[in-house]
Amino acid sequence: EESAAGALDAIVMFGDFVYQDGGVGKKNHENAWMRDVSRFAGNGSVPIMVSPGNADFTHDTDRGPGFYRYSTQFAMPGWETTDSLWHSFDIGPAHIVGINTELIEWGVPLPEKLDEMKAWLHDDLKAAAANRANVPWIFVHYHRPSYSTGNTDDIPYKQFGPLMYKYG
Repeated sequence: EESAAGALDAIVMFGDFVYQDGGVGKKNHENAWMRDVSRFAGNGSVPIMVSPGNADFTHDTDRGPGFYRYSTQFAMPGWETTDSLWHSFDIGPAHIVGINTELIEWGVPLPEKLDEMKAWLHDDLKAAAANRANVPWIFVHYHRPSYSTGNTDDIPYKQFGPLMYKYG
């Protein structure tokens, strides 16, 4: 109702959208989710901005490891150069940054993508910090928790925390 009424500017979500096996053992799971999400996104009138999760990654036997289905389902700002694996945009007084924390997890052998994203994130946060007079808020979203006693061992915080503190 809020999206239909124009009360939402955007929807930001954090990974596990494109299950490589169709999801939960059902081939139509992904299609049903995309159909349902289009309703709460005002049938396309409200942008949905996403960052990938672990279920969006696959070891494709023909193409190798990657986020193939995720990248074809979602076109984030800058998708032409980043495959929608990271992005940023301004909306009102906020600069929104989406990064891919799966690139720092075990089992995702894409070090060149991680290096590319880190360099991009540094430049993006530096530019956003310099633009604080116009866009004062900076938000960074991603799938894995920054702090955890579980299986991530605070890896996102250790990898990205210093950069976020420097410019955030």
